[in-house]
Amino acid sequence: MSGPASRRSRPGSVVLGKDHPFERYSDLAVLDEARVLVGCGGSLISSPRAVQVRRWPDLQLDATLPAGADVFDVRPPELVASGPLWRGERQSAVRMDLDSGRVLAEYPLRSPFLLTDGGFIGCLRRRFDFETEPVTDPALLPPWPELAALVATARPLLVSCDWRGRVRWVLEVTRIAPEFSTVKALARTPEGTTFFVATERALAEVETGTGLVRWHQGWLDAPGTPFLAHAAVVADATRVAVAGGSEGQVAPLRVLDRATRAVRFAGGASDAAALDCLAFHGRTLLSGTRSGGLLLFDEAFTRREVRLTRAAVNQVLPVRGGVLAACNQRELRFLPLLDDE
Repeated sequence: MSGPASRRSRPGSVVLGKDHPFERYSDLAVLDEARVLVGCGGSLISSPRAVQVRRWPDLQLDATLPAGADVFDVRPPELVASGPLWRGERQSAVRMDLDSGRVLAEYPLRSPFLLTDGGFIGCLRRRFDFETEPVTDPALLPPWPELAALVATARPLLVSCDWRGRVRWVLEVTRIAPEFSTVKALARTPEGTTFFVATERALAEVETGTGLVRWHQGWLDAPGTPFLAHAAVVADATRVAVAGGSEGQVAPLRVLDRATRAVRFAGGASDAAALDCLAFHGRTLLSGTRSGGLLLFDEAFTRREVRLTRAAVNQVLPVRGGVLAACNQRELRFLPLLDDE
């Protein structure tokens, strides 16, 4: 069940970044005190896609990066972003240097991504028996023989590699989730030694340096029951939260104790199947919804609900005393938070 809900007066959200808008804003990250990165895209395969650099206070466009789009991970000056589509799917990772703005390489690994020391973690999806075409552009493979060998296995994998494409470790997705599962989201822990993997049916904690699975936990009691159609995951020092669009009776939000792995909360929204993104702001957990709302959960899981927009909220970023929301319908919205939130 969801925690008790309350409503409080607060300043309304405002639309920022009105210049050079995109149909859909999908990802956000702080670049420095003055700038944020914004992942942009659209609903069609042919829609323009980009990563924009926008500057406070109004989030006016500062630059559009020469490659990459939609989903990314950043640890300045390194950026890894989703590359060009292949047959309508994300199928590559583009590495860029933010200081120079140069594209350094393109790798045959797909999102989600997680930057590591001297490299990154990406994914390979299963190639099904009925598929007659490759799932990765063959032209991407020759510079990366070790990655090309993994693509050839046609198995669902998490892969850690260095910038030269040398494989550090490989984790079979079926090791942590049922067959035919897909990696939906990755989230590093504050200490950086481990990260969390969310699929439609499971959550796992994995060691960043070795790929060793510390633990994994299924969402559901039995195969064939409803699942999370998409997922978001975030961790702080003591908790890990996972949410997503759900089917049937699956709670759209779960919060686990990192030490004991006990479920501290399961529930989330009055309109189940709505939660699309998560972030921690101190001890407050934030979640954007597909119906345009922002949910705030305190340590007792009391739920406060704010209407941001009529569009879906795809990502939230605590910044500058408030929350920046990446939304559909050409909207970047900023909501000031109260001092105790």
